[in-house]
Amino acid sequence: MKQIRKIWTNIDPFSLHLRLTIGIAAFSALVLGSLATWTSWKTQQILIDSHKNDIEQIAKRLPQDVQLYSEMMQPETGLQKAINNLANINTLLW
Repeated sequence: MKQIRKIWTNIDPFSLHLRLTIGIAAFSALVLGSLATWTSWKTQQILIDSHKNDIEQIAKRLPQDVQLYSEMMQPETGLQKAINNLANINTLLW
């Protein structure tokens, strides 16, 4: 405890060295925080755009697949077959 007090009494809050150290640390934290925030936002945008694209592809293709399979088999079976073909690991259709 005495050592900590001794250190604090030796620190000059107006020294150039201390002010530069605090300034650099604050600037680094601000830059890194901004970069992390921007990266997170950009990643979310990419994921959302990818998901929207996948949904659009399914919406365009499903009616054609249902019609094609319904010509070959019962309509209910054709619908289920089309859904099974469009579903994948990342997309759950029901």
